[in-house]
Order: sequence, then C-alpha cells, then structure tokens
Amino acid sequence: MPLLVVAFGFEQHHAQGTSLVALVAPTSLLAIWPYYSAHQVDIKVGLLMIPGIVLGAIIGGKFARALPARQMRRSFAAFIFFLGAFQLISVWRGR
Repeated sequence: MPLLVVAFGFEQHHAQGTSLVALVAPTSLLAIWPYYSAHQVDIKVGLLMIPGIVLGAIIGGKFARALPARQMRRSFAAFIFFLGAFQLISVWRGR
C-alpha cells in the first residue's frame, strides 16, 4: 500500500481500498493451507472471531472514510511505527 501512495500517487483512502482487493482474499486463501496442514489453526476460535472482525471492518471503514487523506496517512504511519516498535521490544525481551 505505501508503494501505491509513493510510486503511483494514490490518495491514502484509494490506496487502502485497492490494497484490500489485492491482499485479503488471495492472502487468506493461500496462507491458511500451510497453517492448517501444520495443525496451527483453531477453526472454532477462528469462526467465533468472524462477527467481531466483520463489525470492526464496518466501523473501521466508516471511521477511515471520515478522516481527511492527510490525517489518514499520518494515522497509518503512526500505527506502523508503533507496531514495529512493539515487535522490536518483544524480540529484545525474548518473547
């Protein structure tokens, strides 16, 4: 998605919407099989998560559309930064 913004000049909302089309279905379908084959999928828990994910996607989509493009881009950058920092701290702590 950042490539769509930087290299192709997409606005933040347009880039996020476009990336969802390209990522969600193919990634989910291709990624689940190796995990399922390795017995690393809890189908019951996954199915129980669906309502919350659907509701979160609806609310998140409406919230995202209400933000100006610049604010959306800053929010996304902050989210990625903190996610990266969390991952680094987790590795350093040995988790």
